[in-house]
Amino acid sequence: ELMARDDINKKTKMIKPSIFKFETDIIWYIAFQVFLLHAIGIYGLLTFNYWQNLMTTIWIIAMHIISNIGVSGGAHRLWSHKSYKAKLPLRILLLICFSAGVQVMLINLLFYVYYIYKYISLVFRKIKPSDNDFVNFLTTGEGYHNFHHVFPWDYRSSEKGNNRFNYTTFFIDICAKFGQAYDLKYPSENLIKSIVLNKGDGTHSILSEVPMPEPD
Repeated sequence: ELMARDDINKKTKMIKPSIFKFETDIIWYIAFQVFLLHAIGIYGLLTFNYWQNLMTTIWIIAMHIISNIGVSGGAHRLWSHKSYKAKLPLRILLLICFSAGVQVMLINLLFYVYYIYKYISLVFRKIKPSDNDFVNFLTTGEGYHNFHHVFPWDYRSSEKGNNRFNYTTFFIDICAKFGQAYDLKYPSENLIKSIVLNKGDGTHSILSEVPMPEPD
């Protein structure tokens, strides 16, 4: 355990100069692409006549959910974290859904996620819970990142499972019922409680279920 902590401290020191002091070179053409896409998106959200173009509105919502499931259920949970296994038809479907999101190439995204979880995603006591239902709603289930960074291999990406707009988990569960998804990984309740007790900041609701020691 001490060796693991030393390794984490070394990696943190290695990362801090380039990230927290903003010494990393800005890739301007990517920064411009990100800015432009968000600017166009915000303009569209503010000016589009949703009720007059109802079918287009339904199509937008459907594509938002479909592409997010491709990113969340495919690129993120399946290919990056290997939190479950999928048969070929489901893998093809997820790849198509991911492509609809018009993100970076899949291989690049997998590299980014690997780098983040190998060198940056460190969970400490001082980190406050950052579960966000609004983000969870927008991203179809990616709004519980404190839990996810502790258990990145949990296919639910949340200890709350299907609750609170976690449509990606719901989709994976349906695929599992049809035999397309299998070997779904998730931590046991005892493991979650152990992490909360030993590594948590004392605010988790699960602590109310743990009996307090009796005074001598």
